[in-house]
This record gives sequence, structure tokens and C-alpha cells, in this order.
Amino acid sequence: MANLKTMFFEHIANYLSHEDMDKMMASGDGDYLKALAANISACLHEDWKQNLIREKGKEYQHFRPVKDADLEKDILENPDKYLSQKSEDGKNLYKIVEKKNEDGSVTRSAQFDLIRVEYQNLSKKWQLANYDAAQFALCMVKTAIDKGAFQGDKKQTFQEIEMMSHDVHIEWMHREKDWADVRLLVPYEQLIVSTEGHNEKDKDRAHVLAVTNELTFKPNILDRNRTIVERVIEVLFKDKGAGGALTPEVMKKVEEATELISAQNKADYERCSAFKETVKKQTVVALKGKTELGFRELESICEIYYNEWKKQAKTIGKLPAEYDASYSNLLADDTRINFKNAARLDMVDLVKEMVGEGLVPETMLAGANAVFDESTELGLKVKKQNEEDLANYQAMVKGNVKPE
Repeated sequence: MANLKTMFFEHIANYLSHEDMDKMMASGDGDYLKALAANISACLHEDWKQNLIREKGKEYQHFRPVKDADLEKDILENPDKYLSQKSEDGKNLYKIVEKKNEDGSVTRSAQFDLIRVEYQNLSKKWQLANYDAAQFALCMVKTAIDKGAFQGDKKQTFQEIEMMSHDVHIEWMHREKDWADVRLLVPYEQLIVSTEGHNEKDKDRAHVLAVTNELTFKPNILDRNRTIVERVIEVLFKDKGAGGALTPEVMKKVEEATELISAQNKADYERCSAFKETVKKQTVVALKGKTELGFRELESICEIYYNEWKKQAKTIGKLPAEYDASYSNLLADDTRINFKNAARLDMVDLVKEMVGEGLVPETMLAGANAVFDESTELGLKVKKQNEEDLANYQAMVKGNVKPE
């Protein structure tokens, strides 16, 4: 039986496989590809930062593990040196996080603000993640160009961009599954839109557009890198004689296609908003007369959420087998990457919205804040359920039994 953790990566890639990418990087164009990918990776990081600031606000800080043993050791041993470092807007660049273990011991780790720490000062692992993403997008777009893509009208160009963005998302899931938000470990077409003006698909599209449109987003890439980027693009995407090169005509189509992206984002937002309202109405009924959000209440409203999500997802396209199960039978081979947790995360946000709208009692907030807090009774029950799901999954694999 297929490993459940990898099953949702088994969607067809429209343009590029890992094997194809490796061949391209080892070809005569490999040096050009590597040089361009290095520049695009910095560009994409800047674009990601600007998008996150627009979504979360200028004060938002995005702390993440440094992912570098030597750097972390240096930070932990020299806290005064690092914790005193500030950004231009006065924010801390580094912080030390302490986690209390079950045996009473404390584990300390170091994090930095990915928004404010300069790209060149990020640890190699973070830079490599950006480079890998840029490399994949670049090879994929070059493959599409070589195959004569972008020869139709703007609607067909939009569809090409969407198919390539779909591939970017699959590649991202492959690469980042061990730390990614579980709500994003779904097929590209079924990504949920959280707020107006913010569509998770745009993060995947950015990789495609940054390559096809000669780094159209142009966030803060240095002028000295600009000439390198333009020269490499000129070499890589020279006319193939089939009208598939990055000609002015092609670029005009790409620009026009972004109008359809905006229209798609609006449609996605309206669809997701209607979905949320349906869930809210059913949740109000389920929680009628309740004043606290305990484990039983949590699981009942998460089941509502998941059933409605499945209905919506099936209207978009075929639902992968691992999602097409009842809520109680959602299993995973990792206690963190459990699809129940995706529903729980979204329901926590919805409950908080509903409290603000006066739809459920304010006393529900305590439960919403405790769902993943293992120091609370509710958090421990969620943890225990995740462990139980893991055990059930392992038994299922051992007995080669498929979930209902």
C-alpha cells in the first residue's frame, strides 16, 4: 500500500519531473540555469516578504528556526550579541525559544525573523530552499517554452500558467512537507482562500511569472544582478523557431493573462466565503446551548467543516483518495501531518471570528486557544487523538487494510 504521507504528491506533473530537471541541470545550459536560479531565488524571497507584509501588516514578524547547527550554537552561547540586533524599524532579528519537556527539562532553540534578516544572512538551508524553488520553476518554464507553450490566446496562456503553478505547488509539497502548514498540503486547485486579496495560489504563480515575465515582480533585485538575469534569459529562451520564445508578443500574452488571474482570485474568494458561511451556520446549530469548546464539541464542528470542504473540493476536481474519507478515518503516518489538524486549525480561526460576530459565546475562546496547547486538558486530548490515529494508521498498513 502507498505511504499515505506521499500519496497526495502523486498528481500528474504537467511539464517537469525530477528526472527531467536533473538532466537539464547537467546539460550544456546547466551553468546558465544555476546562475539565473541563484538570482531568481533572492528575488522570490523578496517578493514573498512583501506579500506577507501586505497580508499581515508592517508590524508582523515571521520567526522561524535558523536551520543551522553552528549558527544556533553561536546564538545560544552569545545571546547578548544576537538578541541586541535590531532591524531598521526597531524589531528584534533573533530570539531564543524555550520548550519545557515532559521530564521537566528545557530545550532551547534559536530563531530569526525571515522578513527582516537580509537574504544573504539567512542560513544556507533557508537559501537552498529558495534556490531549489527557483531552479524548479526555471527548468519547468524552459521546458514549457521549448514545447511551444504560450502560443494561444490570453485564456490559453492563463491555463498554461495555472498548470505550471500546479506543478510548482506539488514540488513545494515534496520539498517542505515536514514543516509546512498542513492546510496547504492539498492539491493546488483546492487551496482555500483565507481573506480577500490573499490567495495561496499566488505564491505558486509568482514562481512561474518571475521566470516567464523576466522577473516582472521586480521587488528589490539589485541592478548588478539585473544584467545577469537578462543575459541568461536571452541565452536560455532564444527563439526555437516555433513561436515559443520569450518574445514581446509572448510577454504581452502573459501580462494579459494576469487579468484572468485576478478574476480567478475573485471567484475563489467568493466560493470560499460562501463555504465559510455555510460552515458557520451549521456550527451555530451544533454549539447551541454550549458555553465551552471541549474536545467533543471541537471534533463535531471539525467534522462539519471537513464534510463541507469535501463537497466543495469535489466540485473543483477529483478528490485524492486520502482526503475522500470520513473525518474519523482521516489518518496519517505522522502525528503532525494529520489532516484532522488542518480542519482544527481552520475551525479555531472560524470560532474566533464567530465570537467576534456574536454567533457563539465568548467563553468558546479559551477552548479555541487551547486546541494545540499540550499544557491544557483539551490540547492533551488532541495530542492523544493524533497518537491514536498514528497507531491506527500503522495497524492499517501492517494489515494492508484501506481506510473507509
